[in-house]
Amino acid sequence: MDSDAFKDIVVKHHRQMYRIAYAIVGNESDAEDMVQETVIKMWNRRHLMNGIENYSSYCSTMVRNQSIDFVRSRQAVSVDIEPETVEIVDNRSADYELNRQEDLIRIKDMLCDLPENMRRVMQLRVFSDCSM
Repeated sequence: MDSDAFKDIVVKHHRQMYRIAYAIVGNESDAEDMVQETVIKMWNRRHLMNGIENYSSYCSTMVRNQSIDFVRSRQAVSVDIEPETVEIVDNRSADYELNRQEDLIRIKDMLCDLPENMRRVMQLRVFSDCSM
C-alpha cells in the first residue's frame, strides 16, 4: 500500500478511532496518543493491509486493542503483603501481636486464592485506596 492510500484511510477513519479511544481511556490527550500509536502500528504494517476489505473495522479494532492495552498497563498496580514486613506499633500483649500476624497470613492466603481480577480489585480498593 502506498502512502497516499494509507493517508486516505487514516484521514477517513481518524474521528471514529478517536471516539473509540476516548470512550475507553476517558481522557482527551490519552485518546490522541492512542490514535497516534495505532496509526504508527498501522503504518509499520501497511504492507499487510492490501487484503483488508473493511478498513473501518480494521481501524476500530486496532485502536480498541491499543487503548485496552494502555488501560491495563496503567491499572497494573500490584501490592504484595508480607506479614514479616508489617510492624505492629502497639504496646499490647505478645498474644495479641501473634494473633494479628496470623490474621495477616490468613488474609494474604485468601487474597492469593481469589481470581486475578478480583485480587486486583481488592488490592486497588483496600491497599491503594482507589474508589469503586
